[in-house]
Amino acid sequence: ETSSCNKMTEYKLLISNRNFVHLWISQILSQFSINFLNFVIITVLYKSTGSAIVVSLVWIFYAIPVLMLGPFASSFVDLLDKKKILIYTNLLQSMLVLFYVFATDISIFLLFGLVFMYSLLNQFYLPAELASVPYIVDKKRLSYANSLFLITQQSAVVFGFGFASLFLSLLGFRASLLVSSSFLFFAFISVNLISGIDISEKKRTFERSLSKIFLHIIDGYKYIKENRKILAPLLLIIGLQVILAIGFTNLPIFAEQIFKVPIEYAGILIVVPAGAGAAISAFTIPRSLLVRRKLNVIRHALQLATFSIFLLIFAVEWMVAAAYLSVFLLGFSFIAVLIPSQTFLQEHTPIDFRGRVFGNLWLLTTMATIIPLMISASLVEVFGVKILLFIIAMSALMVYLFLHRYGEKMMYNSNRTGVY
Repeated sequence: ETSSCNKMTEYKLLISNRNFVHLWISQILSQFSINFLNFVIITVLYKSTGSAIVVSLVWIFYAIPVLMLGPFASSFVDLLDKKKILIYTNLLQSMLVLFYVFATDISIFLLFGLVFMYSLLNQFYLPAELASVPYIVDKKRLSYANSLFLITQQSAVVFGFGFASLFLSLLGFRASLLVSSSFLFFAFISVNLISGIDISEKKRTFERSLSKIFLHIIDGYKYIKENRKILAPLLLIIGLQVILAIGFTNLPIFAEQIFKVPIEYAGILIVVPAGAGAAISAFTIPRSLLVRRKLNVIRHALQLATFSIFLLIFAVEWMVAAAYLSVFLLGFSFIAVLIPSQTFLQEHTPIDFRGRVFGNLWLLTTMATIIPLMISASLVEVFGVKILLFIIAMSALMVYLFLHRYGEKMMYNSNRTGVY
């Protein structure tokens, strides 16, 4: 109880920091807007083309700027005033989306241009946002600030898709874009209100900054490759993010072929139940880690995920409620794998390497997602979405069997097998 009270006190002190609140509001609005925009774009594209491959290209156009600038964006950010970067990127993103509200004829290629430019600006916004936190928050409260940012990031997926589903069905495409542009403009206003601090660093030469980034990237990759305790949970997290990207990209197809509902309502009818399962898991799983080993929790969650996907494939034909139960359980099992994997990774990564390991995580995830995403889109086009679900279920089952046989040795340096 004392520990819980101390945590609440720290969160209250954090919320009393006006500069942090302004930055946090910007993060909430920015994360909400990108997920809101994602749902609107993939829904409109699928309704226009009926093609899973075309929809998957949305993620590819988001990924290109990550591959182009991701490893180097933080280097550029270090050379500039971070507050100005936050201000200009939010404003430019708002104006970019607003341009499409008034465009007379919006083609598929123009939508891909929106995705590309938005992602390009995000490569500067995100590192500037994260790098600003230590200038605003006391060192002892950094973990609490990062926790709130993580909660916001996960919640924004559910609320962004859910509200986008509602607005798109009621108001249409252009009005939905106007909503997204408005939220980004309010984010621009919020970061403008940050005051009384200096979140710029001493100027460094471009060559020195860039060379430092290269060395950090290389050292990070070497460390990950040479340490099984780092590599194993990292691969699990990357695998989860790949499946998540495939799931969200094919969301309109799930709505049409599995749930038999209008694709505009997919955000409410599919993402919200999954988000509810994820939220319950986020509250219950950390407590279970205190009495059960992380590997056991991961293995049981993979079993639950496999069961849930097979339930989604076969039971939906005769019981619609089973489909919603399955996505609820999938949301629960997703977080039940993510939390212990991420916790294990944090515990076994030395402080000096944490920035490099987690900094490389998004880039590695982006690279790992491109080919599976295109393959999944092709499978859905030819065979339908159920074959994709079957492959995902079998993949989860194989990962479970692998961890059942070799997990102890990989993650705990133990020769025991099949231990629960």
